[in-house]
Amino acid sequence: MLQELSHMDRITQLQDEIQQLLTIMSSSIAYLTSRSNFLQVSPEVPVTKQRNAEKYDTPEVFEENKKELATDLVVKAKQIEYLINSLPEPEAEEVQTYLLRLILNEMDAGLVQATPG
Repeated sequence: MLQELSHMDRITQLQDEIQQLLTIMSSSIAYLTSRSNFLQVSPEVPVTKQRNAEKYDTPEVFEENKKELATDLVVKAKQIEYLINSLPEPEAEEVQTYLLRLILNEMDAGLVQATPG
């Protein structure tokens, strides 16, 4: 039973790490879309809007922040990968079926004992 709790703790930790990864991704997208200036990417399509200078970061700061965001994503992804690799291998289907039958038999026996007779 203690081993099951340990596995559940890892699953809970994995859920928390995935939630943090999603938060990092969301924050990264918000930063990238709100703190960059509009750039012309095609000679046929002119830039028609500009942001005020205080609304976007300088190219140097923006590049540094992009690198930091990418590093944060990679670190979190590696933490998640480590947690996944630490989870136990699933048991064979026959073993799972056998254990489920044992649990069901125990439950049935408990119900029979609990029923006034």
